[in-house]
Amino acid sequence: MIVHMKKDFRNAFNLKVRKDDSLNKFFVAVGNDEVSVKYTAESDTHWIIQEVKAPSHIRAMNVHGRLLEYILELAMQEKISISPACAYAQTFITRHPRFETLVPHQEVS
Repeated sequence: MIVHMKKDFRNAFNLKVRKDDSLNKFFVAVGNDEVSVKYTAESDTHWIIQEVKAPSHIRAMNVHGRLLEYILELAMQEKISISPACAYAQTFITRHPRFETLVPHQEVS
């Protein structure tokens, strides 16, 4: 399934975000590499972000940050709450306060 991204993400990277429901992940192909965000859907309205993964040689492109931002934007639109189980997602949400409303208060550091 291809998920439509915000226009600026597509234009900046010319990438397509895909969602694999069977593997519980969103991912983007960057050449032969893959950047992914794995999640667990606790319910139709709550996801746990388990892992944000990007090969070290493409991290400078910040595709993983843009992908996570897209997922959080999608969660806001779909009224899905988020539990950031990995350190990267926790830090990202702390640094981008507009997403803190997605996380139950006791989970935001």
